Amino acid sequence: MGNIAAYVAGNLVDKTGKLFAWFTRPKNIKNALVTALTVLIASQLFVFYVLIAARVNTADSWLEAFKSLNCSGCGFLFLWEMLINALGLFLVKYKVIVLILSALILAGGIFLIRAIPDEWYEIGDIPAILLLLSAPAVIIGLAGFEILPYLINNYIR
Repeated sequence: MGNIAAYVAGNLVDKTGKLFAWFTRPKNIKNALVTALTVLIASQLFVFYVLIAARVNTADSWLEAFKSLNCSGCGFLFLWEMLINALGLFLVKYKVIVLILSALILAGGIFLIRAIPDEWYEIGDIPAILLLLSAPAVIIGLAGFEILPYLINNYIR
C-alpha cells in the first residue's frame, strides 16, 4: 500500500510541477496579462456605463458633483458614494471620449506587453505567480471600490 501512495504522490508532484512550469512560461504570462488588461477595461466600462450610469441623473452636473465632495459634515461612506457618482456623471458626460481612451489604453497596453522581450518575463517562480495573481486582484479591488458604497449604503443600513 505504501508503494501505491508513494507512486500517486510522486505522480501528483510531477504533474503539479509541469503545470506550474507551464503557467510561468513567458508566453503564458504575456497572455494572462493581456487577458487581465482586457477584462479590466471591459469591467470598468461595464461598471461605469451600466451600473453607475443607471444610478446617476444625467441632468446633474459632474462639476457640481465634484464640488459637493467638499462637505465637512458628511460621513465617509456618503463621500465615497458621492465620489463614485461624480465619476459616473463625468463618464456619462464624455462617454465617447472615455470609450476611445479606453480602447487606446487597451491597445497601448497590449502593444507594451507584447513588445517586452521574453527574457524579461523569465523571472523566478514566486514573482511570476504573484504577477499572475495580482492582475485579478486589481480587477476585483477596483470593482469593489466602485460598487461597495452602494451595497453598504443600501443593504446594510
